[in-house]
Amino acid sequence: FFLVPPTPLAKALVMVDAAIIHLKLAEGVNQDEFVAATRVNVEASRQEAGNLVFQMFRPVEDPSQLVLMEVYETSAQAAAHKDTEHYKNWKANFATAENIAFRERREFRVVLGAAEDWRIDWAAALDTTLVHISLVKGTEEKFAEFTRYDAKGVKDYEKNALGFMMLEDKEDPLRVMLVEAYTDADSALAHKDTAHYLLWKAAVADMMAQPRKGEKITLV
Repeated sequence: FFLVPPTPLAKALVMVDAAIIHLKLAEGVNQDEFVAATRVNVEASRQEAGNLVFQMFRPVEDPSQLVLMEVYETSAQAAAHKDTEHYKNWKANFATAENIAFRERREFRVVLGAAEDWRIDWAAALDTTLVHISLVKGTEEKFAEFTRYDAKGVKDYEKNALGFMMLEDKEDPLRVMLVEAYTDADSALAHKDTAHYLLWKAAVADMMAQPRKGEKITLV
């Protein structure tokens, strides 16, 4: 049994390509130097054709890690990033096996979030959360439908919301991620009292294979 959103929403066709990379440096690696070198790569990557977002964050709960968010208009443009000189230099001299103790790269199809939705002022997004979700098989379409409804409510009624996007893991479509960006913590918390969120929460509760996990990240 599924709740039905008050207004049917058409399925969006989104071509945007995204990757989220978690890095943990090995013991003894100078974090300041690594961050400085990574920032050079980040800033150069923003100038690439089709780049929408290239940002570096730290998880609030584990500041020893770094999170890179890479978003391009197309998968071809995302792939071309790896052929650039700034990326090759960063990978060869800094992002080496000796320097990195842990690395997880996840590539996503963007289900919700057109190009213009990613062009936000990330410096103003003082409360950004990656919501990690595992779905029950067969619920993917319904989950996306209700999430579009929630996102529309965010856009229409939450003035301090800067971004609300949904990503689907390319390797496992049952693993999805929400990217929620707000100007402040109070506004992010107030989202959970809205009618659109409460409907979404009730509707998708049984679609999740396990409890969702929010990961707060802060811009570096």
